[in-house]
Amino acid sequence: MFSNRGQVAQVCRVLTASIASEPLFTQTGPSPRANELRDGALGLTGGDRALLDLAFWLWEGGQGPRLAAVVELVDRPQLRLVGTLFVALADGASAIDRWLRASGGPVGQA
Repeated sequence: MFSNRGQVAQVCRVLTASIASEPLFTQTGPSPRANELRDGALGLTGGDRALLDLAFWLWEGGQGPRLAAVVELVDRPQLRLVGTLFVALADGASAIDRWLRASGGPVGQA
């Protein structure tokens, strides 16, 4: 699916870009702020919380957010972003790189 952990971090960074002014994911994983938001979820809308949970699921694996929560809570532009990501995930690392370019995310760096 992903070519390496750096690509996962880039995807997580794009998914969470609308949540905070600073990047919530770096090349090495979630930032301290991302962990604070995850632990307390203070001030997060339902859609932001769903996106953050999705990013952490991609980073850590394990049990992810309920798909229904993502579909119901995420606004239309972000839902399109998630939907096209799912298609890219099915198509592999090269498709994820194309998704990152189309989403305005960095490719090859996080």
